[in-house]
Amino acid sequence: MHALVEECTAELSSQGYVEGLVTDCKLEMRYLGQNYELELPVAADFFQQETPETLWTAFHAAHHERFGFSTTGETIEIVTFSATVSALTQHPELPKISTSNDKPAPRSSRKVGFVEGILDTPIYWRDDLLAGQAIEGPAVVEEAASITLLIPGQTMTVDPYGHLIITRN
Repeated sequence: MHALVEECTAELSSQGYVEGLVTDCKLEMRYLGQNYELELPVAADFFQQETPETLWTAFHAAHHERFGFSTTGETIEIVTFSATVSALTQHPELPKISTSNDKPAPRSSRKVGFVEGILDTPIYWRDDLLAGQAIEGPAVVEEAASITLLIPGQTMTVDPYGHLIITRN
């Protein structure tokens, strides 16, 4: 376990995080033959200061608390050792996008089917949109990984961080 924590800490240190590190270590354990594991939190230096009997006692107690029984003397397996080291950081300053009150211009249009019927629908590219701009549905906003569809009666505005806020008229 100690080697896992050292590896995690070294990786964060190489990225410039040396203070405010929080370590979380766990063992996933089960009785031999079971299909599910029980997660037990342990200290990072657990295996240097604790004895196996302490671990087995903790597992039996946790198993009894969770499942209503324990089987002292049954073989116990440690299935997974996990160590997570997190760096506490300051709240990031999120960048704001440029602002405009001008109506955005669609790049094209196409026929799109809605409950109201097939409508000629303007197509916008998300990267063209600026904070403060608004689009009335029907419309399609395209980007590399997805599309946003505005149905008739919806309005979409762009907030200062580039989020698309859709409301019903």
